[in-house]
Amino acid sequence: VIPNPVENRPPEALPWPACQTPTLAVVARLDADAKGLDLLVEALANPGLRDRVRVNLFGTGPDESALRQSASKRSLGSTLCFAGWSS
Repeated sequence: VIPNPVENRPPEALPWPACQTPTLAVVARLDADAKGLDLLVEALANPGLRDRVRVNLFGTGPDESALRQSASKRSLGSTLCFAGWSS
């Protein structure tokens, strides 16, 4: 039997960032039926969530204009950023 030379201790939890609002990235085809992005836009409009998170949405697709319109209607300009296609 050869002992493992690496000490396998669980890492200590990292502190929550002291910076402002956490930012999430979504990379997806903008297809509301297949990806549920319409639900994301609706959830971000919730007053309890709106100022607690930012989302950068990377991608294009058939529902891009509808999702942009829905986000605009809900005044999500500072919460949801449409970053377009990325490789």
